[in-house]
Amino acid sequence: MLYVICGYPASGKSTFCRKQVADIPSAIVYDMDDLSAALTADAPHAHRMEQSIGRMLNDIAHMIEKSFGNYGIQDMFLIRMVPTNDEMNGYLAGSNEHVQVLLMDTPKDVCLQRAQQRGDFDLYTFGKACGKVDRFTSLYEDHIVRVSPHPFTLFSD
Repeated sequence: MLYVICGYPASGKSTFCRKQVADIPSAIVYDMDDLSAALTADAPHAHRMEQSIGRMLNDIAHMIEKSFGNYGIQDMFLIRMVPTNDEMNGYLAGSNEHVQVLLMDTPKDVCLQRAQQRGDFDLYTFGKACGKVDRFTSLYEDHIVRVSPHPFTLFSD
């Protein structure tokens, strides 16, 4: 099963995935943010590199999504703020029937406090990211599963 984990910055996506894979030996976590940070140079052209690396990581994620079962990996947790509309439409069209899109349902004010404590988001960037998640949620509300942050439990509608 492919689990696409979405949510605001600092909503608990990585923590949720770490707890899930601790109990599933055949699972992997593909964290777009961690991989992008590891590959991005701290240089004057870093912004341009981040865009290129983001596109490259998306391509790699798509390859893994299509073939992770061929390598004995039963579950994959793909951490990203939100899938693109094309990706969601592909999931909904059944091109990948073993996909569950989970939304970390952490309140925005809690996420902002966490992001400020971590020091990795300025207010403008945080607001822009939250707007992206809010638009995604309103478009795909009927196709996502909300996850309560404490304790991590799936909401059933």
